[in-house]
Amino acid sequence: MTQPASISPSTDTGVGAKRSAPSSAKTWFRTRAGHRYGWELGLVIVGKLALLVVLWFVFIEPWPRPTTPATFVQQIYQPVAPVSPP
Repeated sequence: MTQPASISPSTDTGVGAKRSAPSSAKTWFRTRAGHRYGWELGLVIVGKLALLVVLWFVFIEPWPRPTTPATFVQQIYQPVAPVSPP
């Protein structure tokens, strides 16, 4: 069987395939601006998580929840007094 033209014989067997050495150049994330960006991004994430926790305890947690399914059914099917027109 012949090999595709785009693959050279030395790279598909792994012989002669070399990885390039990591660049010794300084990346943007290791600069002062990159560090500041990382801190700002981290603070935004922490701030949003704190806001979600506060919203949870203020709006969602106080809602009463039925303890058993029977209590839930009883609350749904409880008869309601008829409303008289004003």
